[in-house]
Amino acid sequence: GAAAISGGRNIGDNYFDADRETNFEDVDLLVQGKAAAESRRSFDDYWNSPFAVPAAALVAVQPDAEKLEAGRRLLATSFQRATGGEEKFQAAIAPVLAELRSSGDAIWAPVRVLADSPQKVDPDSNLGSPLLDEIQLLMAEARSEVLLASAYLVPRKEGTRVLRETREAGVRVAVVTNSLAATDVPVVHAGYIKYRHRMLEHDIELYEYRPSHDLPRLKGEKKRERSRASLHTKSLVVDRRLAWIGSFNLDPRSALLNTELAFVVDSPAIAAKLADRITRSMAPERAWRLALGPHGLQWTGIVGGAEVTRYADPNTSLFMRSGVKALSFLPGIDNLL
Repeated sequence: GAAAISGGRNIGDNYFDADRETNFEDVDLLVQGKAAAESRRSFDDYWNSPFAVPAAALVAVQPDAEKLEAGRRLLATSFQRATGGEEKFQAAIAPVLAELRSSGDAIWAPVRVLADSPQKVDPDSNLGSPLLDEIQLLMAEARSEVLLASAYLVPRKEGTRVLRETREAGVRVAVVTNSLAATDVPVVHAGYIKYRHRMLEHDIELYEYRPSHDLPRLKGEKKRERSRASLHTKSLVVDRRLAWIGSFNLDPRSALLNTELAFVVDSPAIAAKLADRITRSMAPERAWRLALGPHGLQWTGIVGGAEVTRYADPNTSLFMRSGVKALSFLPGIDNLL
């Protein structure tokens, strides 16, 4: 109950830059004090929920000593490959541990913890989402700017309306999500593409994150040395004062199906840091900016130091685009994304 970390990150190699194929860009927030105690209470709610069962109850075959030893060897091999060994691992985490012990860079600010109830997974509960309600309130209270990063973006009509009304109030609204080439879940893109035109028509800035293989290579860097990057961040900054970091995407799955948690921090200092991260994700070297041209959608970014414009989802095949387009016509698909 002394400290808590939240964000969009899962526990796996590709959330810690240790996967050879695909890694995710994410952001976390470490909190102490009352917010940590509230986070612990939320964890306890899930741990003690009737929906949580011992993992052993789901395993058909119990491991014996030989399988246990084989598993340990596999973990040791994965650790060696991911970190380069204990010595490199300790060297990498030393500055992080030193910073945590000193709290030299800690920023003291009010934090609110928003968490779904575990009962939300019960289809008969009809529980709403306090996180979705809070996002709508934050949007309504915005006065100058909203910056939003959502790995999976399916706003549907209601979300598009909220974004539109925020923009009509004179607030800059800028959103970054994954491009089709960068996303790890193309079926979600099928839900997203139906709302691109509407957002752009309402003067909402829309950016699509590019995979790292779409970027110029560093001198001496070989193709196999670079994994594919994908945006996994779920964050929001309002008026460079309020910062939101958590697990909630702006999509129906987060709103209706998944149980999520987020921190809302009232701090210009933290909001500035988070705004800088989101803005970097929107940079023309890092993301495509979408616009409505005379022939439909167009993507503009910087490639090889020069500005270029594409007229179809960049770095994708006609087969991939056609498949995603076909999925977008499936009835009721949005509610599952």
